[in-house]
Amino acid sequence: MDSEDRETQTRRTKLRQWIFAHFPTVTAFASQYGLNQGEISGLLRNKSFGPKRARSLEKKVGMPIRHLELDEHADPVAPRVAWPFKLSTYDAYQKLSAAKRRELDIRIAEFIAGATLPPNKTVTKRAARPTGGE
Repeated sequence: MDSEDRETQTRRTKLRQWIFAHFPTVTAFASQYGLNQGEISGLLRNKSFGPKRARSLEKKVGMPIRHLELDEHADPVAPRVAWPFKLSTYDAYQKLSAAKRRELDIRIAEFIAGATLPPNKTVTKRAARPTGGE
């Protein structure tokens, strides 16, 4: 393996380590930073992954510059935002059953969808119909 192949493999390894040190899946990582999940998966497998692409990715996700080429024994650095909630922890989330995680995901998606409706599109409750005695 020549030095260029070793450097590319180091970038792949470091990116994989970063992702799984901070996120449960590649999809979660890509979603957090608005990246294309397929492109990230490609970088982890066989897509061209040179220094220019590495610098761009490091900048987008808040990694220190050249982190993807640092020594293997360097400590991972926390991302800018790994867990957006203040009243619950990722560890508590991890302890939930798969069914509870799905339920929570659905509830959060519904909440976000409702919170992002334009003001004139909000759902309002209808007033109760008058009863026949009036």
